[in-house]
Amino acid sequence: MSLDIACQDSICALSTPQGYGALAIVRISGPLTMQIFSQIFRKHKGDIEAMRAMHGAVISHDGSIIDDVMALLFKGKNSFTGEDSAEIHCHGNPLIIDQIIERVCSLGARLAKPGEFSMRSVLNGKIDLVQAESIADLIHAETTAAKEAALQGVRGGLADKTKSIKEMIISVLAEMEARMDFPDEELGSYDKNFLLGRIDEGVLLLKKLLDGADYGIKLHEGARIVICGLPNAGKSTLLNQLSGQERAIVHDSAGTTRDVLEARIDLDGVPVVLVDVAGIREVDLENDIEKIGIDKALDELDKAHAVIWLGDGGSEHPFSDVRINEKLKDIPAPLLYVLNKSDVALKNSSDVLTISAKYGHNIDELKRALKKMIVKETTSVREIYVTRARQREELNEALNGLKESYRALELSLVDEVVASELRRAGLAFERLFGMDLSESVLDTIFSQFCIGK
Repeated sequence: MSLDIACQDSICALSTPQGYGALAIVRISGPLTMQIFSQIFRKHKGDIEAMRAMHGAVISHDGSIIDDVMALLFKGKNSFTGEDSAEIHCHGNPLIIDQIIERVCSLGARLAKPGEFSMRSVLNGKIDLVQAESIADLIHAETTAAKEAALQGVRGGLADKTKSIKEMIISVLAEMEARMDFPDEELGSYDKNFLLGRIDEGVLLLKKLLDGADYGIKLHEGARIVICGLPNAGKSTLLNQLSGQERAIVHDSAGTTRDVLEARIDLDGVPVVLVDVAGIREVDLENDIEKIGIDKALDELDKAHAVIWLGDGGSEHPFSDVRINEKLKDIPAPLLYVLNKSDVALKNSSDVLTISAKYGHNIDELKRALKKMIVKETTSVREIYVTRARQREELNEALNGLKESYRALELSLVDEVVASELRRAGLAFERLFGMDLSESVLDTIFSQFCIGK
């Protein structure tokens, strides 16, 4: 999309969900906000400049009332976007909403693009880029843990945690560049061991932040766990047991599941999509509908973040199927062998987790095992500050810059090399928080937002 980076346009949008509801909020932001607001809003009592919630009406071009509303007016830096803004709280009827937006647009505003309100907040210095991403994370959080991590981001948690590192980079660079830029001045030599200690502190802090990155990204993106196995192993029963609902049809007949079935669960804070696929076996007919289901099952294994190889406890060799084992050799996702039907199992093994999907035996242990498979760290949610792959990439770049600067300083390489690596780390922080913004970065990030956010 073509971005209005200069924020010259006035924009408007519905910022509450589409459809019927008790209330809806129409947002306006930009240089024409006050002018538009004064033409569409008629306050019932008092001064329109009172800067508080006002009760009034939105009026059409002919003076008739569109709706009885509450309105909030924000001037300049007092608003979320950092520019003149208004919110109109109207009744949640799509007919009313459309009339209000049409009226606002007729007076010079245009419909906002996805994420444009948040983008303006970043461009006007109200929030940083990580906070903007956290707003989107908060809106779409599927679990309490994901919500808590996003809320920390909205509050500027990552910026607070990395503030000392950024200050260290500036301080060490100042020490070195002063001597490089003014060699004739009697500044003396810097304390090498002191600077090494400061850089090392930054390295350790960045490593700690990155330790929880995998967990944080999983909280945001979720994980996909595929349950595979032979027909009648109990895959659909396990899906129903883990999800707590009768999501899949369960029957003794082989090949009951023909299509891919999904169920969403909260796996100790991580949003997970469980995938029940057709039992994998050889079928005779080339165009058989069961074969189509098996082909889909094999495709799902390639997209999985983790795989459960569910064996039938009533079988003599529950994990010996050649086709499944050959396929599982080619997938990067971690694999968990689970023996079902513990009540009728012919034999047990300490190497395999034994459960009963039908009666719930060892299901909690299975959930713990799955959590360890998709999240390697044991970091508390309160220590999660990285929730996007982009954030992890920039922090890794900053970490590498600090490591290389430490190595160059330790080896007594020329100061220009040390300074270059420190600047590399500093630039990574600038990109991370949005101090160095390009249109392509803005487009990539904010195109994922909802309109009106």
